[in-house]
Amino acid sequence: MPKITQTQLLDFASLSGDFNPVHLDENFAKNSYFGEQILYGIYQVFYTLEAHFKKYPTHILHSLKATFLAPVGVKNHFTLQLLDSKLSHNTGGGGGANPFSSKTLGFFIKGEIMGKIEFFFLKPQKREKKSKESTLKTP
Repeated sequence: MPKITQTQLLDFASLSGDFNPVHLDENFAKNSYFGEQILYGIYQVFYTLEAHFKKYPTHILHSLKATFLAPVGVKNHFTLQLLDSKLSHNTGGGGGANPFSSKTLGFFIKGEIMGKIEFFFLKPQKREKKSKESTLKTP
């Protein structure tokens, strides 16, 4: 993961409305339970989504489930690893939108899993070609 700047964290706080000093104030965070400035959990989710959609821009996200096992410090470098990937052949004939595939990614620091995100994707829809028929209006 690229280095996250204080400016990016402040921008994120402004957008999210979450100004918890454990995420924004290094001195406060040093004296907190965590002992260091902690990255927003949802920031990890967004980073993971961005990495996925850069590689697979046509996927349609149905839902996700994030599990945070340990806090990730802002200064820590974490890596993403694929933990599981499944393809469903369920066409959703029951009328509901059933996930077509799922992927589970973990974020690791020095080989230790810190959390995981399970993504569920819908099958991409085929686009129908529009016909060029003209409509004739009669009086």
